[in-house]
Amino acid sequence: MSELSDRRSRIADAGIYLIAHRGVRALTHRSVDELLGLPAGSTSYYARSRRDLLGLIAQRLAEQVDTDFAAVTVPATLSPAGAAEFCCGLLDRILASPERYRTRLALLLECREDPELSAALCQRPEPRRSLETLATEVLRALDAPAADTHAADLVALMDSFMMQRVIRGAQLDERRVLRGYLAGLCV
Repeated sequence: MSELSDRRSRIADAGIYLIAHRGVRALTHRSVDELLGLPAGSTSYYARSRRDLLGLIAQRLAEQVDTDFAAVTVPATLSPAGAAEFCCGLLDRILASPERYRTRLALLLECREDPELSAALCQRPEPRRSLETLATEVLRALDAPAADTHAADLVALMDSFMMQRVIRGAQLDERRVLRGYLAGLCV
């Protein structure tokens, strides 16, 4: 990794930390410089505007998702219980770093009027794997009809579980809910 890309990664990671712990409004070039112990104005060299800084963070989040999902292997066949177990394991993997998820949620709200930044947070161009790609693979392994169509629904359900865990800390029986949902798709 070059020094330039390493510095950008450090700046983006600092931004993720700031947003996750202090909120989007706490993200400034100065706050990143202070957190990293950089001379004033250093972050501005790598990200001229606030939008550039948000873009750098969105890009870093995408890279981290790529890394997380690259190693995931969906079994060739799954039962509803096995698929529910797999999905819960995926939730655990995603939320092993709750800072990233909190930051992503905050940025989705902050950037909702910016199509480019919103797309960077939501859409994963091929050949990258997205949660929706993994959901499609799970549904195919389950032999669920219309796996491509129902993948977005499964992702929405998993997103709701992630929000429950991160925002509310609610204790749901995610396996039970997923087993019921997935079994219903296979009827």
